[in-house]
Amino acid sequence: MTAINVQSELGMLTMEMLKPDDGSVSDLRPCIIFYFGGGFVKRNLKHFKRQAEYFRNLGVICILADYHLANEGDGLAVCFADAQAVLIEVAEKAEQLGIDRHKIVVCGGSAGGTLACWCSLNSSIPCAQVLFNPVLFFGEQNIKKISPKEIMVQINGEAAGLNKVETYMQAWGEEFKLYPQHFSAYHQLADAVIPPTLILQGSNDPIAYLGVILFHQKALESGNDCHLVLYQGEEHGFFNYDKNDNKFCYEDTLKQMEAFLRERNLI
Repeated sequence: MTAINVQSELGMLTMEMLKPDDGSVSDLRPCIIFYFGGGFVKRNLKHFKRQAEYFRNLGVICILADYHLANEGDGLAVCFADAQAVLIEVAEKAEQLGIDRHKIVVCGGSAGGTLACWCSLNSSIPCAQVLFNPVLFFGEQNIKKISPKEIMVQINGEAAGLNKVETYMQAWGEEFKLYPQHFSAYHQLADAVIPPTLILQGSNDPIAYLGVILFHQKALESGNDCHLVLYQGEEHGFFNYDKNDNKFCYEDTLKQMEAFLRERNLI
């Protein structure tokens, strides 16, 4: 295993880097940084291992990013800071790592998708982003103030996932409770230019669906290249290899991601 180390405020982060077996060591390759999901409170460094192995076989250097969890620091801020630190470190050491500095893609699922999108909103480094059911909306909707947990469960009037969300939110910190918009990609978007974006989303996802729809609409209105693929009837985490017995969603999201990156000459 090839490892990459990144120093963060809470200590050293060590993460796996998957490099293609073919080609010259002098070749600079595109890179995908994968951020794991888990509500900002659960660590799973192998969340995107299968996807990373798939793209490694297509000649892409893949990094399974780590970040300190909200309950390991002072709430969500540490997660966002670490995600950005990983991106910056990879960019600064790109040539040393064999990476094409101009072909760094960020990718993540659920909370990891939130972090990937945050990196794209706050840095010019990513050339594209791929987001799997990312949570992109916290705070106010129009004039009416709606709490983050209400936003997450406001699908079809159902309260699915409410207990899990409430448990996670207890560790998200005081800043999130007072200023949830600070962590909301929808609110941070404004007139910002984001890199080409692919969002893969299940229609029956009470945690992320509404925020994705709002973000996608706002991104298009701002003139951004933002492509949304909806999977009808699918729930949160639908893209995971072990989520569905027939593996259709896992395989199809891989194909969608590959096509998106090929169309933009990133692989």
